[in-house]
Amino acid sequence: MDDDALVRQTVAMMLSGHVSALAVAPNGKQALQQIAADSHDCIVLDIVMPEMDGIETLMAIRRIDRKVRIVAITGTPVVQTAGGEVDYLTFARTFGANAVLRKPFRQAELLAAIAGEPSGAGG
Repeated sequence: MDDDALVRQTVAMMLSGHVSALAVAPNGKQALQQIAADSHDCIVLDIVMPEMDGIETLMAIRRIDRKVRIVAITGTPVVQTAGGEVDYLTFARTFGANAVLRKPFRQAELLAAIAGEPSGAGG
């Protein structure tokens, strides 16, 4: 799931032919509705999204399903806040992401992250 339609479309194309079923959502709230309605083997989750950010969505997914593989993605891995630096990819790992990727990533990196293989792409 990603709030950017182009990213959703690109990830779907990258996964086409490599997964048996694919569902997409533009935000965390819609993704949680899909997850509650059906089981999933893997979730590709953007960290920076409106309405419900990826970390909040990740924590909610983990309350629903502890076993689903989650690959967290972001184009903004580190941001500066009043309290200092926030590393979204580290947060994602801390809150249960199995792998993390920094956008842009290659198809091989995404497929490796989904398969649980080391990719060298921040995952």
